[in-house]
Amino acid sequence: MKLEVSSGPLPRDACLDLLRGAGLGRIAVTDAALPLILPVQYQLHGEQILFCCGSRAGQVFEPIEQVVAFEAGGIEPSSFAGWTVQVRGVAEPHDEPPRSSFEHCVQRRGASELIFSVLDTNELSGYFYELCGDRPLA
Repeated sequence: MKLEVSSGPLPRDACLDLLRGAGLGRIAVTDAALPLILPVQYQLHGEQILFCCGSRAGQVFEPIEQVVAFEAGGIEPSSFAGWTVQVRGVAEPHDEPPRSSFEHCVQRRGASELIFSVLDTNELSGYFYELCGDRPLA
């Protein structure tokens, strides 16, 4: 995606469009009152973010019914331009295993072994930005 850098916050629709085009984000949770940021695979369903927290056997975290922060972003190395979208809210359990981009996980581990959470995008913000530097990243 060619990024057009603009100043100021992105409109809600632009944030949702950017989230639809990605699939890997980061979730910030608290663990023993300390921040913990982990990568998560996600999908946008309508205006909700559905993410896989891993398997019950190898579970690192289970952000169910706790306040979380979610972030996804991207960079175009040739232009130093990037985008970031952040969402804050309460992660809720999602019991019905999704298809599409999570299908390989469901087939490999079984739906009953995976933990899914959903996050509403009520508190959503996003920005385009330019990186500092004297040469492209690519």
